[in-house]
Amino acid sequence: MTERIPEAEAYVRFRLDELSSRNEHHRFEEIATRVTQKRISSNIIATGPVSSGGDQQRDAETFTTRLPNKLPHSAGFAAAASTSPVVLACTVQSGSLKQKVLSDLAGICADGAADVDHVAFFSVHPISEGVTHDVQQTEGRAAHSTTLKWQGARPWM
Repeated sequence: MTERIPEAEAYVRFRLDELSSRNEHHRFEEIATRVTQKRISSNIIATGPVSSGGDQQRDAETFTTRLPNKLPHSAGFAAAASTSPVVLACTVQSGSLKQKVLSDLAGICADGAADVDHVAFFSVHPISEGVTHDVQQTEGRAAHSTTLKWQGARPWM
């Protein structure tokens, strides 16, 4: 069984590269939204296409729910829902990833934008740990008072 894991990982990496090379960023957004619903917050939904008025760099975000507070011993959707605002941003871009993250974070946290407590950023391509920690500290916490989490599609370099 364990010998099949590297084979599966190689296949997933290949498919992710294909999304990037074919400019299928919308498909990656769908995948990242589903992963976010399962692993971070069940009450997150896609914001819709940029062409319909812009998404302020928010590829998906939570809708307000008080179910976890009202049903504290529940399971399923209510147990996995977030009561604080969560935003998903993702990219298939391969170069200038630090600038991409900074640009998205600036839009997500811009004046007049809806509040956010947690930003999950998915990237097809790896972002180094040094960049990760620098952006989390200087831009996430200090500049925008938000938590920035990296949700890589691949293991970090």
